[in-house]
Amino acid sequence: MYGAAIKKHIMLAVAILPMIFATACGSQKSEEEINAERLLSEVKSCYSGKQYDKAMSMIDSLMKTYPGLLDVQRAAMHYQTLIIEKQTLRDSTDNEQLYSENRAIADSLLKQFRYIKTADMVEGYYVPKQIGADELIKATGIETRIDESKNIYLVTSLYGSSIRHSSLMASSEAGEASTKEVPASNPRNYRFSDNGTSVEMVTFNAQECDSLCAFIADNASKTIKIRFAGKSRSHTITLPERTKKAIAACYRLYQAESKVKTAELNRLKYTKKLQLTRKQIKQTATNIQGERK
Repeated sequence: MYGAAIKKHIMLAVAILPMIFATACGSQKSEEEINAERLLSEVKSCYSGKQYDKAMSMIDSLMKTYPGLLDVQRAAMHYQTLIIEKQTLRDSTDNEQLYSENRAIADSLLKQFRYIKTADMVEGYYVPKQIGADELIKATGIETRIDESKNIYLVTSLYGSSIRHSSLMASSEAGEASTKEVPASNPRNYRFSDNGTSVEMVTFNAQECDSLCAFIADNASKTIKIRFAGKSRSHTITLPERTKKAIAACYRLYQAESKVKTAELNRLKYTKKLQLTRKQIKQTATNIQGERK
């Protein structure tokens, strides 16, 4: 009787052993899983240490190296969204600083300008206070202005010489720069007669004159020559000190206002990015919790 009972227990133990071994083997992690989790742990450490760029690089490596480990992938994606949130907040803070600095610079510079708008003008413009309203009447020269949208533009006047100029070139010991061409067919390139004297005037917008204005602003302390360039002829003048200083002031204001505009656009971009990222944070957190159930 006892022999039969002992035999029964032995047979039961033998039957259970394979199940125990199978369970033990099944609970052991593969080398791939161990390496992936180690990398994920490093991601967490970098996140805690605010090493966001390094963490993002590790996440990218983890995603590519271990695409089949879904648990690790989901956790990595969650950290990715958390890092994007932190980076966006950091970029947003930097952007607000940039906005404040350039808004202050622009406001300070604008005090040195005056606004001009006559009854026959659709839109007014700003020029440095030392520049008169009719500087280009009966004269050869150039003048930069800031329009109501705070963009720079340049107006030329070639008085008493008919060459049909369509571009300008500035040169000094530092090098040279030029505007883009405004062809004679463009309404911003116009000619007329002032009691028999030929007058040519061309208006260059910001995209067309930006490089030349920057060159003059950077080299205002040097002698700068301006060449009015036509198809077959040209006319050259030396830029007066007063004009160089006025162009430099206009360009500085234009730069500051451009940075303000960029910061305003970035402000909207970061706001939208944060909204989207925070939705993704919730979703990736839900994905992790759902996997654990």
